[in-house]
Amino acid sequence: MRIGIDVRSLAHNLTGVQRYTFSLIEALLKIDKENQYILFPRGINQTASNTDKRKNLLLQIAQWTKAVSWEQLLLPLDALCCNIDTFHFPAYAAPLLFPCPYVVTIHDMIYQLYPEETVPFFQTYLNVMTPLIAKMAKKIITVSQNSKEDIMRLLNIPEDKISVIYPGISESFKPAKDSTLLQRVLGKYQISSSYVLAVGTLEPRKNMVRLIKAFSVLKRAKQYDGQLVVVGGKGWFYDEIFQAVERLSLKKDVIFTGYVPDQELVCLYNGARVFVFPSLYEGFGAPPLEAMTCGVPVITSKASSLPEIVADAAILINPYDVSELAAAIADLLHDEKLQTELTEAGFRNVQRFSWDKAARDTLAVYNSIA
Repeated sequence: MRIGIDVRSLAHNLTGVQRYTFSLIEALLKIDKENQYILFPRGINQTASNTDKRKNLLLQIAQWTKAVSWEQLLLPLDALCCNIDTFHFPAYAAPLLFPCPYVVTIHDMIYQLYPEETVPFFQTYLNVMTPLIAKMAKKIITVSQNSKEDIMRLLNIPEDKISVIYPGISESFKPAKDSTLLQRVLGKYQISSSYVLAVGTLEPRKNMVRLIKAFSVLKRAKQYDGQLVVVGGKGWFYDEIFQAVERLSLKKDVIFTGYVPDQELVCLYNGARVFVFPSLYEGFGAPPLEAMTCGVPVITSKASSLPEIVADAAILINPYDVSELAAAIADLLHDEKLQTELTEAGFRNVQRFSWDKAARDTLAVYNSIA
């Protein structure tokens, strides 16, 4: 079987959908030596895998780089010419007309549930295209039961058309053994004391403003004298985050690292006292699991998929309640027994998530529609 995969998202830093796409392909190539995988990037500069010599991996490189034109016109023609048996679109978007059966991964329904926090162009595009694509796809993969229920409810899709396949967690996330590297990374980002860590693209849905306000509550009450480290690139509507830091006089206490590569991110997880993920909505939400894998106790939201993903291995808070968030951070920082209990529960919880299982379940979906 010749399996095509849209990999245009890999032109960007590995976060969220990009990490899902990359890690799934790596896992599929590891477990499946019978089928051939043809990857379709948009534009010759958008692939770092051009020198990959694996026999069951090919690249179909297009020179036409206009996004919508490539997606709707060139990609279907390329798939036809390559005799693709089944195709996977791992990042929501797909052509309206396509020459072979396909599966699409719809990670979440943020564009409908939080329209004010979506870039207008993408909001319009997704509102028009996603319902059509969901109906034309042979199968839909999603990443949590919560997202499945959202898709069924908002797009009127029957339950048996949707497969819930949990992503795995990269093996690079683990307790650190190299203290020298850890200290070098902390020095690079001018982290000079104990710190609370948050990871996420800087956009309203990640709820960083309320986290900064909660951190300010702890500082004013002298319940914590460490730093808050926020890891993540700029998304959209992020000005209010920096304004909150200025307004609350926290410039010396809040560190923004921007996007960091995985090797440094592992170190930042390992050095943290507490990991906080106060997101308002997540289709899956990998950072709490990454933190657990590194042995860091987690606080996260009792919203969307997050209770499903963290199970009993994290403190769950109302993400809209600054006081509750501040109290949870203070309690965890000062309760060593609770830290140990959550760390041990976190190690148990992450055993549920495996890229090997995700790849096998995804391959079963391919076989069912080919």
